[in-house]
Amino acid sequence: MSAERGSPDTLIAVESAVMMAQRFGQDMAIMPDLSVKKLADVESGAVAGAPLEIIRCPRIWKREQSHEKT
Repeated sequence: MSAERGSPDTLIAVESAVMMAQRFGQDMAIMPDLSVKKLADVESGAVAGAPLEIIRCPRIWKREQSHEKT
């Protein structure tokens, strides 16, 4: 895939990241291969590599992360 600015693949990756941010209520990362991953997974080291772009989830879509175990 091409990561060239404005290419159809790049635009699809951005659109996908925006939709995933809305669905999951989390910030998303577009990786060099144009895959979209949760930014939390990238930052935790669960996903290798540095993102090309970060899509921030607007506050209205944010979901509370519960760290409590039941």
